[in-house]
Amino acid sequence: MQQEVVLAKTCFKIEKLNAKAMIVGFPKDRKIIHQAIYLKSRFKDYSQFPSLITVQKHNINTKRWGPSRIGKSLNYEDFFPHNKYVALLDDAYPVKDEKDLWEKVCHNGLFDVWEPQAPEEWKKDKKKYRNECVILLLRIYKIFDEFQEGDINHYDRQDTLKSQNFKVTLQNPVIDEEEFQQIKKQLKETTRPYLINIKH
Repeated sequence: MQQEVVLAKTCFKIEKLNAKAMIVGFPKDRKIIHQAIYLKSRFKDYSQFPSLITVQKHNINTKRWGPSRIGKSLNYEDFFPHNKYVALLDDAYPVKDEKDLWEKVCHNGLFDVWEPQAPEEWKKDKKKYRNECVILLLRIYKIFDEFQEGDINHYDRQDTLKSQNFKVTLQNPVIDEEEFQQIKKQLKETTRPYLINIKH
């Protein structure tokens, strides 16, 4: 049975590299792996999901943000997902800022398109950063009807849908159930020593 969801008015606007790693995947150990996590400095607005995925129009400063060798190989600069993918939030993991956590997630298949110092650089721009981050576990779906550019308000920091209560029908998830459960298990095991006030 096909699932219908009502989208949040605010879109999930992310970097092109993260979008491509989530939707297309990246090669590692002779197979294609899909990224399913995203980092936020702080996160409280769970009503943002489900949300349409949009991407930053400008390329990120790769020298500053530190894509890994795998990330650079994706040739993500011209990637746009054509407004036909949505993100559903599966879970959120508030974690301590620990260097060895970033070393793990950037090398174990969870976030391999970035160098371990990428989260360190990323959080320097967050004025309200308080020695914590939140790792979002997301499930990405393709939708049947593509949104047109006229349906979206584009801004520098975030995009919004011009109308509320957009209902969309989900196709199959980008990551199949078996792979997603493996990712979820690995994420729980990796973050367990670093969690802040959360039970899993």
